[in-house]
Amino acid sequence: MQINIRTYDDLEELKERLEELGILNATILPAQIGSTWGWELYINGEKADMSQVQHIAIKSKFGTVNFGTEAVSGYNMFSYREVGLGGSVTIPFVFLNDNGKIVEHINQATDILVGVLWQNRPKQGGEVQNCPRGFLASEDETHQAAADRELHQETGFKGNTFELPGRPMNCNSALVETDQDGGVRFFAIQMSGKNLTMVDGKLEIPETQESIPEKTAEMIGKCQFISIWDAIQLGDGFTNVAAARLAGWIKTQKIT
Repeated sequence: MQINIRTYDDLEELKERLEELGILNATILPAQIGSTWGWELYINGEKADMSQVQHIAIKSKFGTVNFGTEAVSGYNMFSYREVGLGGSVTIPFVFLNDNGKIVEHINQATDILVGVLWQNRPKQGGEVQNCPRGFLASEDETHQAAADRELHQETGFKGNTFELPGRPMNCNSALVETDQDGGVRFFAIQMSGKNLTMVDGKLEIPETQESIPEKTAEMIGKCQFISIWDAIQLGDGFTNVAAARLAGWIKTQKIT
């Protein structure tokens, strides 16, 4: 498949054009005309002629994917740069005492439960358990606002989250751009008994009519509470990190 595109002998000129369009990721540069590509491009099932291709960008409201030459290694590579340089993950939690009652402080507790959603995630092979999370809605939305919004959309609960200690996380440093200070941020919210209900022996956040349309659209099921130690062993990396950071924060709250 032949693609009719303009080519650039001056790569700086092409770079400036890409920057004007807002589609240039920091770690990926345009390639020279006639460069050897280590991967193939197919459009509608047809293999494209790459001889005149110097840079490819795919942009959405969530971020931009770049294909080109990696600035450091010089290899053919692609990168994904998310809006806000990473989204927000929120982990709801409760403290339980010996009698299985919800208590306010860790010093009164013998167990920690965290809320995870049942969700159909095709890229993880189907239904999994994971913490509420999501992209920033725009460049202007803060991570805190995104955490509160996603918590409400995915669980039906409205509340003020707080950010857990630790640097923002790069979920895949080979492919995702976060710069030095960007990345996914982790938040938590402590729940009380009045916010939860017991169903078949498990604590849950009750579904609301307001949350059902959003949950249905994203194939989200119940938000059930499990042991923090079980959450650390789930197959979802964002949930693992959220549970581990919550455990680290809780350790600092103990009164000796």
